[in-house]
Amino acid sequence: SGEHKVPYTSRPIPGWQRALYVLPVMSFMALASCGQGTGSAHHQKGDQMVTVVSPAQGVQADSLARQVARTVMTLWPDPSRSGQHAYKKWSYDEGVVLKGFENIWMLTGDPLYFNYMQHSMDDFVSKTGVIREYDSLSYKLDDINNGKILLTLARVTGKKQYWIAATSLRNQLNGQPRTFDGGFWHKKIYPNQMWLDGLYMAAPFYAEYAMVSQEDTAFNDVGK
Repeated sequence: SGEHKVPYTSRPIPGWQRALYVLPVMSFMALASCGQGTGSAHHQKGDQMVTVVSPAQGVQADSLARQVARTVMTLWPDPSRSGQHAYKKWSYDEGVVLKGFENIWMLTGDPLYFNYMQHSMDDFVSKTGVIREYDSLSYKLDDINNGKILLTLARVTGKKQYWIAATSLRNQLNGQPRTFDGGFWHKKIYPNQMWLDGLYMAAPFYAEYAMVSQEDTAFNDVGK
């Protein structure tokens, strides 16, 4: 890609310390979804997203959500530049943060946020669509959450690896254990347990995938 790799010498943030950052970050990133900008044009140039932003959007973008995003990128640098990824495993909480980045990108039209989101997923998703550190047979709804980001990347860039990776998550739902009433178990190791956050992890992805793939009959299942 021609990008210069900046050496990253900071020690990885321990899991318990990262958790202290994640909760407030997730809360603040939700601010990004409070509105959406209009009048911007998005197009792909090589591996980067290029966007034309109106002056009004530039003013609107100077928000608390954007400040928090800058903090996130300082704590957890773009893995394509730092050479290290703050998340060592396929993790739902990274998907929460990246969904915030997606909303900020939609709000501001600034490609910085899209590129961070794409590079974060590229560190896990191979060119053939295989997801590193993902075990479909664990049947964890938490693993589905990042699929929302994959769908966005697939639709915006048109690159097949994102759709293939998203499809592997969709296929997990085919074998996901269910309750008597048809609801998904939260995890294979939690028999007959449905968790509230499981609705957040899986249902939006399931619905969006069904919409994109024109799998109309799936919407009845999404509502269970």
